[in-house]
Amino acid sequence: MHYKKARKLIQAVSLGGIAVLIVAMFFRNQPVQTVLFVIVLLDFVAAGVLGIKFWRCPECGAPLPRKSFDYNLDYCPSCGEKLK
Repeated sequence: MHYKKARKLIQAVSLGGIAVLIVAMFFRNQPVQTVLFVIVLLDFVAAGVLGIKFWRCPECGAPLPRKSFDYNLDYCPSCGEKLK
């Protein structure tokens, strides 16, 4: 998977988890809240796994910096290749 596509997917999964968390706060039913919080937990674990597996330089395979989710990288910090 291309690193730009992975970033969009990771951000979407994370935002989905935040949305479920907000919805869970409005439920007063404890079992429903518990199920929703488990879904949020699994969602954030999935985002982390996606980040570890796919947030990599397409040229050398080195992990890209996590802080760069917010902006576009021009070059890989490990190999110096231009990221496309």
